[in-house]
Amino acid sequence: MRLLALSLVAFALPAHAAATRFGDSGAIVPIGSLQATYSSNGSLNQTVLGFSPGALFFFTDNVAVGAQLDLTYLSYSVPDSTTQVSATSFGIAPTLALNVPIAERVSFLPALGVRIGSSTPFSIVGASHETQTRVTVQAFAPMLFHVAPHFFLGAGPVFSLDVYASNLSSGARSGAPKTTSFGAQSIIGGWF
Repeated sequence: MRLLALSLVAFALPAHAAATRFGDSGAIVPIGSLQATYSSNGSLNQTVLGFSPGALFFFTDNVAVGAQLDLTYLSYSVPDSTTQVSATSFGIAPTLALNVPIAERVSFLPALGVRIGSSTPFSIVGASHETQTRVTVQAFAPMLFHVAPHFFLGAGPVFSLDVYASNLSSGARSGAPKTTSFGAQSIIGGWF
């Protein structure tokens, strides 16, 4: 009888694990994204390449909180000028996401975050060295394709808007141009 009970429990466990879906309460989702964007505020053109590892936690069904670390390479150019800047940027972005199941292997995962970061130029032609600090509101709306159990790939539009921007140059802080960015971003992740 004891062996029969243990066999039933062992048989039931895999069935329960298979029934768990992406977005269920308690799911932990390690993620990473690659980004390529181009933006312009009229006096500054910017190209961005980035990698952002992070994680989401579904505290209730289909609603998650999380954070991402941002590691970014930026290249600026000012139209009609010789000023060119290359820089590295580091930041953290707390995030709120909503999973919307579309089909068995497809879901929509819009996310809203606030990125707090700093960038430091490493090569400048025609400009002085300065450190920029930015607070940016970000929206990302990827379509996820669950290609295997507990693994997904996705892509979608990304939009960001600076709400605060400042420069620190030679000990003096001054305002910096705020940028609005749009582009496409990919995401890869798993969940458990």
